[in-house]
Amino acid sequence: MLLIALARFLFSDIHIYKSDLVKNMRQKLITLDDETAKMAQKKTNFSEWVRNQLRSERTKSEVRDVIAQLEKDIIIAEERADYWYELYFEQKVKK
Repeated sequence: MLLIALARFLFSDIHIYKSDLVKNMRQKLITLDDETAKMAQKKTNFSEWVRNQLRSERTKSEVRDVIAQLEKDIIIAEERADYWYELYFEQKVKK
């Protein structure tokens, strides 16, 4: 019985060793359909790939925030430029 359990463990697709888990890592169970399970199986390190995808999403979100702030700053700069141009033009006309 013990031999069968050991064989199932050794030849299963999932091997988790405590020494492999970094202190700041957390396990998360996900459910895949047949198609995505096949895709995941082709990844040499599926967990690392998932972490990278999540970090990529975080980075995209941060970039969107920066772009939104830059767009606001551009609008303010254009308004200020228009103000100073009009002020300069009025001064030139008075001369």
